[in-house]
Amino acid sequence: MLKKIMFSLLTLIMLYSTAAVVYRIFEPRDNKETVPADFYLDYESLKEYLVSTGEGSIHYLFFSSRSNADCQYVMYSVMPTVNQDENIQIGKLIEAVDITKLEKDMTTNRLMDEWGIATYPAFAAVHIENSTVIIDNTLQYDPGKPMKADEIEAWLKLNGLIH
Repeated sequence: MLKKIMFSLLTLIMLYSTAAVVYRIFEPRDNKETVPADFYLDYESLKEYLVSTGEGSIHYLFFSSRSNADCQYVMYSVMPTVNQDENIQIGKLIEAVDITKLEKDMTTNRLMDEWGIATYPAFAAVHIENSTVIIDNTLQYDPGKPMKADEIEAWLKLNGLIH
């Protein structure tokens, strides 16, 4: 009888230990710092900053509003998945541009006029030529079909940031 109790107790301890190990392996990680707040570029001085980096320089931009749910979704759900899938830190490859003020002032139409971006969050690859910012390509959020990690990964591959 004592052997049965001891065997049952050891079995329960093994099951508990296995469950704890499996949980620790697959537990969700808090990746809120995909792009730290102090690394956002100011929209109003963005073009001056880009031009000041010199001829031929290439920039990869992420246009995002801190108060927009879609931007938060991409920032805190999709981008961490890209980081994990590709084993990269996307925040070091792209420069985040804060468009929160444009959204508050209801002047987000400037994105279309100045950058060819109709919806946000959006990614843009640009280079500097003759002291002018040239837009190479963009990846824009579609509210009808939310952005997935593979779309960002394809954009990163298109721009040669990952292989």
